[in-house]
Amino acid sequence: MPFISESLQQAADRGDWEAVSDVLLELDPRLDGAEILAWSLQVLTQGDFADSWQVAKVLPKLGDLAIQPLLDLLQNTELEAATYWCVGRILGESRSALVVAGVIEHLSQDPPAELAEILMRVLTDMGTPAIQQLTQLLAIPDQRKSAVLALGHIRHSQTIKPLISVISDPDAEIRKVAIEALGSFHDVQVPPLLIAALADLNSNVRRVAVVSLGMRPDLATEMQLVDQLAPLLQDFYPGVYLAAAAALGRMGNEAAAIALGDCYQKNTCLADLRRQIVYAWGSIDLPITFAYLRQVLWMANDETAVVAVRSLNRLKNQQPTVAKLLGEYIQNPAANNSPRLRQEITVVLGNMPDLLGVEDIVRLLVDTDERVRWQAIYSLQQGGSPVVAKLQQLAQAPTTANDLLAEIQQCLNYLQSES
Repeated sequence: MPFISESLQQAADRGDWEAVSDVLLELDPRLDGAEILAWSLQVLTQGDFADSWQVAKVLPKLGDLAIQPLLDLLQNTELEAATYWCVGRILGESRSALVVAGVIEHLSQDPPAELAEILMRVLTDMGTPAIQQLTQLLAIPDQRKSAVLALGHIRHSQTIKPLISVISDPDAEIRKVAIEALGSFHDVQVPPLLIAALADLNSNVRRVAVVSLGMRPDLATEMQLVDQLAPLLQDFYPGVYLAAAAALGRMGNEAAAIALGDCYQKNTCLADLRRQIVYAWGSIDLPITFAYLRQVLWMANDETAVVAVRSLNRLKNQQPTVAKLLGEYIQNPAANNSPRLRQEITVVLGNMPDLLGVEDIVRLLVDTDERVRWQAIYSLQQGGSPVVAKLQQLAQAPTTANDLLAEIQQCLNYLQSES
């Protein structure tokens, strides 16, 4: 095809990759496969997205001949994101076992996140053929781990059965990947398997089982998840007991709040777990949680108290009582009232609806710490005209102290100049 090759070269020299693609579409892949492949790869690497999309119609006609060069192309770190996407789409439309083998090889090398995402999308686009081929590889000892890793990336219900088949594998990494992947499915077979995995001898397996169950608050009553998860608060491994606290928080019920409270009050409860419990309470918007957090605020050290304030901010159904508590706290000389904590409280009071926290924020305009004063001004600024009206009212009130009156007036001037 000398004439055709010359035409292709002339178009390439002009940078007319669209013309190159048009010519390639007319060639017979049975006779000119190598030539088509070479030119197609040039279009992919040098043309724009439209050109790549056009040549994507050509490459599938080459069958297995194009697979390895395309897989190699994904390793080229200098290509544009659109090119990677296009290559991934071409591979994903293939039904070749070579694609599955190549993707497994790439995934086993712990590729960068961007490449891993493309490779996962290839397997997902392949669908059932990829799952069938990967399932067959589970029977081959030196391929099982890579096959499970690949199956774990495919979020398709047909992977449930092969993943279940390896949840008792001697290799803890295989068990972990299987449990983690199964946890993403809302299938009746899965929750009992996750609960069983809570007793796994490997801490990573237990952790992913805890995390997965934490995503199923809908099963909290039916599967007695609080009772299942609470013992994991006593686990020896931080990854497990911290995940258990977070999972119990997601249950969102009183039983979970009490289980967290029982653990918090133990002398053996470690500082990092206590902070995680305090944070988890913020996900349980109930009066009992408010009571726990109030106790923590008054008794805990500065770092844990800051977490308590942030959790109080998340109790949207308890906002009036939260505002009252924080207002009393910042006025109490006996409180653990560090500047950092006062600043955090100012943020929360500024988030209160219906001007609930405004008067308490105003008191912080005369705080001894400059950061707290500026946070107070910023929080007041977020309230807009209703806050300005409230400040004007306080400025005219005969009970307002002179030093505070001066700061209110200065704040008003600042807010009005910014509006």
